[in-house]
Amino acid sequence: MEIMTLSKLVQFHNEANVGVFLRGIHLIGDGWWYAQGQSGIDDCYWNYAYRVDGRAPSKGDMAQISTYCRQYGYPFNIWTTDSLNDMSFSLESREAWMVLADNTALTDDSTTDSSGASTTIVARPDNDMLMVFEAAYGTSEEEGEGIGYSGLPFAYVRSYAQQEPKHPLIHAVHSKVTVDGRCVAVGSALVGPDVGAIYSVGTAPDSRRKGYGSLATKAIVREVNARFTHDNPTILLQTEADSPVEEMYSSLGFERVTCGKLYSGE
Repeated sequence: MEIMTLSKLVQFHNEANVGVFLRGIHLIGDGWWYAQGQSGIDDCYWNYAYRVDGRAPSKGDMAQISTYCRQYGYPFNIWTTDSLNDMSFSLESREAWMVLADNTALTDDSTTDSSGASTTIVARPDNDMLMVFEAAYGTSEEEGEGIGYSGLPFAYVRSYAQQEPKHPLIHAVHSKVTVDGRCVAVGSALVGPDVGAIYSVGTAPDSRRKGYGSLATKAIVREVNARFTHDNPTILLQTEADSPVEEMYSSLGFERVTCGKLYSGE
């Protein structure tokens, strides 16, 4: 992937989430920005210093970022696609950044599969979807069976429920998978003029490993594609690197373009 394309993806990811999981993004200086999570979201996933090109900080950059974080009371976290060779930081997460390279597996526009699961597209998540999101992402790491992110605080549910991107050209849309009238999986997307990003795909813990997360992803990707007025739009997602979920997305035609790393200095 060309570095300008990566920069565009990183910029979109952060700008699109202002009003969703981010409270704001703030310029530190010399190409460095700080992404600040919403109230109650204090972990490294949505609180970090970053450059859109993914470069790791130099010693001078590190001093500048440290001063900035101390001044405003922000967590001293770094996002980079490089390795951070600083013993005072710990690697908290490795994220596979993936883009849709082949949509062959997504061409079926049926809203019902052979198991009887049906998919619908909605503008905002309803209460049943909130319950699935909370169960999927609030599950402890032990109960989560190593599937994606887990153990997240309730503030994530609030942000998921109230998604209102601040960028005037970016809009949220959601997919809902039901079986016998019960919601079993959800998915979301933030859609801009030429980039769409998939987020918050989650399955109820007692309904995992049945393909429902895949159905939610297929439905939301088809909806994102339908909203573009040109061919070959960029569709992005992130998930835990080298996980079963990354394998699932690969089977749907997504390819990893880089690996983002979140480091904590606290």
